[in-house]
Amino acid sequence: MSSNSREGLLAVAEETAGGIFHLFWGGSLATVLSAVCAILVARLLGPELYGVYSLALIVSSFLMLFTDFGVSQALTRFIAHHMSRGEQGHVIPLLRTGLGFSLATSLIIFSVGFILADQLTNLLVSRPGMVYLVRLTLILV
Repeated sequence: MSSNSREGLLAVAEETAGGIFHLFWGGSLATVLSAVCAILVARLLGPELYGVYSLALIVSSFLMLFTDFGVSQALTRFIAHHMSRGEQGHVIPLLRTGLGFSLATSLIIFSVGFILADQLTNLLVSRPGMVYLVRLTLILV
């Protein structure tokens, strides 16, 4: 192996290690902050209201399953692909398309959830009195 290719591999390995480090600490920090927020919300609301809060989030969490369809992973892959080839002109159209698709999908799922909130609440939570809270949490979609 020539010294140029060895240096190139070493540079790629260093960049990859740095990326892994940032991803690990970013994910860890997000997990810790999420846990701290969950504990604070639970302490502020108390056991009964925290249970209501958790139940109200079930429907919106279920509906969020239908909002991405792998678009974020595809954007990550293709943006990295075009950037590595120096084709920055392809990145903005990809971002616009991905953002437009995500926005349209979220609006459709929000609308369906809002219209079918009664049925979804009865089916997933079995608490018909919580429909107004479920509709409020649909903003998260």
